[in-house]
Amino acid sequence: MEERRHHPRWQVNIPVKIKLQGAEAFSCGHLLDITLKGMRIAVDFTLPTDSLVTLCIGLSDDCFITIEGKAVWCRNVDILNIYGIIFKRISDYDKDKIFALVKEMHPKQIYNGECNGIICQKGGAQMEDLRIFERMPAQLAVRFIDLKENKEGDAQTLDISAKGMGLVTEQPLGPKTPLELWLKIPDRGEPLYMRGDVVWSKATEESKYRVGVNLEKADLMGLARVMRIA
Repeated sequence: MEERRHHPRWQVNIPVKIKLQGAEAFSCGHLLDITLKGMRIAVDFTLPTDSLVTLCIGLSDDCFITIEGKAVWCRNVDILNIYGIIFKRISDYDKDKIFALVKEMHPKQIYNGECNGIICQKGGAQMEDLRIFERMPAQLAVRFIDLKENKEGDAQTLDISAKGMGLVTEQPLGPKTPLELWLKIPDRGEPLYMRGDVVWSKATEESKYRVGVNLEKADLMGLARVMRIA
């Protein structure tokens, strides 16, 4: 079920902290897009769809907004629940924070006009972001197995998201190469295990290779571990 919306959504694609009213602690989530009337979020917990909820959302370490809204649809993707939420109540002060976030993130991707008083992203609701989850810079050691050639290798991450990562390796890995990966996170925990496929690979001037990997499953819990040490 698609929600009917009259305002185009701004693609933001950022990891956020989310706390449902009454909860003791924040949970990790992902804010996919937002407008002053609603948003689309990905979380690994369940929200009620038959009643209003109050959410506190950390857009950054020092920027929080509080909204009262209702989830009008939900779609499951692997271990995640993606919700479309309509705002029923939000303060003007928090609207200003949303506008400031979008203006800072996409200054060159905004129309030179307004739609119903709202600056809208070029392409509006029709614009699709191929990268559902934003990558964040991270330099972490990775051990991997090339399942096609049955060979082990070492790499280092350049960036990472819940659904993909960029790597630097000393050996070529062709597109569609299936990989098993163990990400070494310096938090005294076990290496983070993942599976994925190489999407692209190109040689660098340093006789190494940059590789883009698409992960089989979106892992918000794993991303939360990375965020804590990044």
